[in-house]
Amino acid sequence: NENAGKGRHEDGVYNILLLGLDKDSGNLADANIIVTINQNKKSIKLTSVMRDILVQIPGSSNNKLNTPYGKGGIQLVYDVFATNFDIKLDGYVAVNFSSLTKVIDKLGGVSMYLSPAEAEYLNTSNYIEDVNSRNLVAGTQTLNGSQAVGYSRIRYLGNDDYERTERQRKLLNAIYEKFRNSNLTKLISLMETVLPLVTTDLDSGEIVKMATETLNAGLSDLDQ
Repeated sequence: NENAGKGRHEDGVYNILLLGLDKDSGNLADANIIVTINQNKKSIKLTSVMRDILVQIPGSSNNKLNTPYGKGGIQLVYDVFATNFDIKLDGYVAVNFSSLTKVIDKLGGVSMYLSPAEAEYLNTSNYIEDVNSRNLVAGTQTLNGSQAVGYSRIRYLGNDDYERTERQRKLLNAIYEKFRNSNLTKLISLMETVLPLVTTDLDSGEIVKMATETLNAGLSDLDQ
């Protein structure tokens, strides 16, 4: 991608940054997940980067990782990742949490396992925006968009942000598992449905190329 920053790069490897934005707090990036598509090793890896980590921000004072996108857009984020982690990002996809709810609903929901504590917490807090969806049970079930986003944002249960990032990866894994065996035609159809709800610097041609190469490489493993 022509907008990507400097940093380490390996042929056959794509590093795509997923950003979960809280538009009500000035577009703070509450979720920062690098999706590494490694066609050489035939694997996909999700790596969470803690939002509260202190980073050097070119042209500005040090601040938390969740601040650069709101300050200077994606180019500043690319510079921050190159400067602090020596990683060249090949593109990004950003979605605010209200749009993510719509994305998951358009995908038909996702199958997730909830512990008894998670189910009770979500039913008795305001993390699930839709009041009528606060009806979860312990165990595996299909979550709608409001329920899934609420699950990914749980903050005060367990070890705070560490478990929160783990839940975000589990949600992405659930989406991946739902569509991992889809053919290219179905994936392109899904892309056309979802793209209007996200912000990205990848055009449809780049996404189709990446999806085609990924399918042809036979990628199947997703590491969290």
